[in-house]
Amino acid sequence: MLFPGQGSQRQGMLGWAEGHEVAWPMIEKASEILGYDLFDLTEMGPEEKLDELEVCQAAIFVAAMCGLEWLKDQEGKDKGDAAAAAGMSCGELAALCTAGCFSFEDGVRLARLRGELMKKAVEEHSEAQKMISVVGLTDDEAESLCEEVQKTGGVCQVANRLFPCGVALSGTVGAVQQAKALAKEKGAQKVADLKGCNAAFHTDLMKPAEADFREHLLGMVRSDALRSPEITVYSSQTGERWLPGTPPSSLVEGLVQGLSCPNQWEDTCRAIIDDGVEFFWEIGPMKQLKAMMKHIDYNQWKHMKCIDC
Repeated sequence: MLFPGQGSQRQGMLGWAEGHEVAWPMIEKASEILGYDLFDLTEMGPEEKLDELEVCQAAIFVAAMCGLEWLKDQEGKDKGDAAAAAGMSCGELAALCTAGCFSFEDGVRLARLRGELMKKAVEEHSEAQKMISVVGLTDDEAESLCEEVQKTGGVCQVANRLFPCGVALSGTVGAVQQAKALAKEKGAQKVADLKGCNAAFHTDLMKPAEADFREHLLGMVRSDALRSPEITVYSSQTGERWLPGTPPSSLVEGLVQGLSCPNQWEDTCRAIIDDGVEFFWEIGPMKQLKAMMKHIDYNQWKHMKCIDC
C-alpha cells in the first residue's frame, strides 16, 4: 500500500465517505480533534485554506485512512492483507498508522503538529518558499543546477527524487525561480510549480521544526502511543526497511530526519519491488504515485490500482 503526500489534496476528496458506516465517524472524530469541520472544508473550501500546511497534512492523513475502508468495501481487501506499506513525505504517517504504529486519533494529531511545525519554520525565514517539479534532468544535473543557483544566494535543494529524470526542487522563492529558468535552459522537458507547496520541504530550511517534532514523538514512545510496526514499512525519507519489531526509537529518528532530508521515492519503490512485492495499491487522492510508477517500473504500473479518495 502506497500513500501520497503534500500536493495530492483536492476539494471533494472525502465526499464519498458522507454517511459511510466506518469512514464517516472517523471524519467526525478528526474534526473534533482538529477543532473545525474537516468534511465541510474539503468539500466547500476555500482551496487556499485546504492548502495550509497544518490543514493539508491532517486532511491527507484522514483521506488515506478512510481510503482503506473504501478498499475493504470495493475490493474486499483489508489492511491486514498487506505485506508492506510506504508513504511519500507526510504520507509516511498513513503508512505507519496502517502498520499499527499508532492510533488513528494520534495520527491526526501528529499530522497536524507536523504541519504546524513546518509552517512555523517557514514563517521564521525572511523569504517566502516554494517547490517545483523538474522532468528531463538526471539527479547529477539537478544537483549541479542547485549548486549553481545557490552561489548567488538563497536556498535551492533537491527535495524529492521521484522517478528517473524526475525530481522536485525546494527552497527560497528567488533561488527556486532562478532554478526554474536554468532548468529550461539545460533542456528540462517540463518545469512546473507544485500546487499547495509553499514551503521548502525536505531542505535545511525545515530544520527548525526538528526539535519539537522529536520531543513529541519521544513522548509518544514513553506513553506507548508509538509502537513497532506489524508489517514492513519502507521509509522514503531514510531508505530504511522498518521491519516488524523495529524499535519505536528508530521510527522517531526517521520521521525527524525526513523533515529536512531529500525524499527518495524512486529508490523506495525499487526496494519494495526487489523484495518481491508483486502488486501495489495507491490509497489517496489524485493518482500521482501511479503516474510516477510508470517511469519506475512499467510492468508494475500496468497492474497497479488506485483508491482515488
